[in-house]
Amino acid sequence: MYQPVESGASKPTWNDVVQYSKEVKTLWSFWPRLSVRNGLLQRKFTCIEQQSEFWQTVIPRIYRQEFIELLHTGATGGHFGVKKTSASVQSRAYWPSWSSNIESFVRKCAVCAQYHRGALLRQAALQMPVVGEPWERISIDMTGPHPKSSHKNVYILTLVAHFSKWAEAISNPNHTAATVAKALVVNVFSRYGIPAEVLSDRGTEFESDLFTQLVRWLEVDKLRTTAYKPSTNGVVERFHQPARLR
Repeated sequence: MYQPVESGASKPTWNDVVQYSKEVKTLWSFWPRLSVRNGLLQRKFTCIEQQSEFWQTVIPRIYRQEFIELLHTGATGGHFGVKKTSASVQSRAYWPSWSSNIESFVRKCAVCAQYHRGALLRQAALQMPVVGEPWERISIDMTGPHPKSSHKNVYILTLVAHFSKWAEAISNPNHTAATVAKALVVNVFSRYGIPAEVLSDRGTEFESDLFTQLVRWLEVDKLRTTAYKPSTNGVVERFHQPARLR
């Protein structure tokens, strides 16, 4: 495409370019706007918004990735998004499929993926989970390690009933799934009965197969908090607060 344009030849016919790639056919469609300037194949671009014309350099395939990287990450790049990076490229260069190449490059940029999350998804309004009777829902949580007791316990399993705000604190030597399950069955369920729902965070002791099978066997609905949002289990977290403030 470079040599016919440089020689000033007339536009080739479709039969002359039909055997070439899609990129050649795309450049062929811009034939009246192509010119060789300073030894570079360029395309005249008309900006309707700014009512101006300028020349874009047609970048060869082997330099396109490096060219985008230079504009996106260089001294004047600043790791901008797709829109600003596209505007920066469009003001200087052109090649077929340039828009999709920029979008793919920005999406794969490690720095952008690490620091720029994009627009946050819309979130539903917060709702107040209510209960209508005692022992309908209980919240459980594990704290520790604490100073070792005389019975060599260093963890505390805390439990709060949502309706009555009745609280229990059970000391344990560890926070394995077996220890937590035994503490609940022996110290809580055998004394007060089986609750309808149990709310906990996503700790491994509460997400284990053993604990899952226990609540399934007891026909208890297992609820879990939103990840990294302790306020979801605010009933039991508030119970912990006075201990933290002392």
